[in-house]
Amino acid sequence: MIDIGNVVRTKIVPPQRRVGLLRRPRLVDFIHENLIRKIVLISAAPGYGKTSLLIDFLQDTDIPTCWYSLDEADADPWSFVAHFVGSLSNTFPQLEGGSLASVSGDALEAQDALAVLGLLVNEIQANITEFFAVILDDYQYAERSLGVRELLNWFLDHQPDNCCLILASRSMPDLPYLKLTARQEIAGLGSEDLAFTAEEIQSYLSENHDRELSDEEAQQLRRQTEGWITAILLSTHTLGGSLLGSLTPAGAGDTQVFEYLAQEALEQQPPSVRRFLKCTAILKVMRPDFCDALLEIDDSLQLLEELERENLFVIRLSGPQPTFRYHALFHELLQNQFEPDGRTEKRALHGQAARLYLEEGASEEALEQFLKAEAWPQAIDVLHDVMEPVYRSGRLVNLAEWIDTLD
Repeated sequence: MIDIGNVVRTKIVPPQRRVGLLRRPRLVDFIHENLIRKIVLISAAPGYGKTSLLIDFLQDTDIPTCWYSLDEADADPWSFVAHFVGSLSNTFPQLEGGSLASVSGDALEAQDALAVLGLLVNEIQANITEFFAVILDDYQYAERSLGVRELLNWFLDHQPDNCCLILASRSMPDLPYLKLTARQEIAGLGSEDLAFTAEEIQSYLSENHDRELSDEEAQQLRRQTEGWITAILLSTHTLGGSLLGSLTPAGAGDTQVFEYLAQEALEQQPPSVRRFLKCTAILKVMRPDFCDALLEIDDSLQLLEELERENLFVIRLSGPQPTFRYHALFHELLQNQFEPDGRTEKRALHGQAARLYLEEGASEEALEQFLKAEAWPQAIDVLHDVMEPVYRSGRLVNLAEWIDTLD
């Protein structure tokens, strides 16, 4: 891997296809038909199945496809560039040679991020002849960064002809829409496109829950949920999958509906499962061995696999070891299970996770956990250890955010 900062490998390998995921040919076909564009934009609110669609496309396509799943740390321009380059070199190892081979974290300055992106474009032109796609999932995490927006727009201006960018975001990103549209270089899918049709609702419930809906019932569920798959999924965990009219508060918005249904689903889980869900929600990604050590149990793998089978918003990531993460909306809800009287327990878990990360040599992960634990002396000690390499790698935004948390 190219040495430009710390590349988190779980962010540049795609999640595995989830059990019970309904294939949606009409949407996959749309992406295939528009790969000739510079960019295919998929923009919708949380819970509309953006990541599931990208995985569906990935399983269906024959073209080489690079994957990059963003998180809050990628608002730093250097973190963005490091993972963007890492994603491509993960699919095309030949990119690790040539001009990019000399790029080292110890030799970087923050203002050189654009130069490295330029080197990448040149290496693509010189070394990649086949057509390929680059998927950026959860781009909304980086959208707040002017530096990242400038990098992405520069790439669009200089994008090789044999590359299509597929970008998924909760919000509409800041792109040169007029120029892209005038040149017919952009196509997109929104919430209305991603919404499940009545026929898709029938297929999903029949294939995964042995629930047969009449056309009228499917149309009613479609109207009540507006095709929002998250509400449909959660309805299968509450009251035996009753139609949502009896489940949701009148006039509730998407987020309120999700919280209401997810809470119902959680309350139907055994106490041991509820505790596991709540406590592991302090982690960004979950390895069974790490969860075992954190909670002093020995069945984390079985629990995670069972949650995956139940479609309870657990996503398996690709890689040599079993690794999982929670769906973003579900992750947020689980973290709130500690409030208002669980701050002490939550801080203790963060502190234990930090110590485990330190034992593994994962200093940055340990620092973030110590900060969340409000263990300020330990956080300062780790910050001293990571400050110089992070500074040299140019990730000044990450560094500033850590320091601001300590102030």
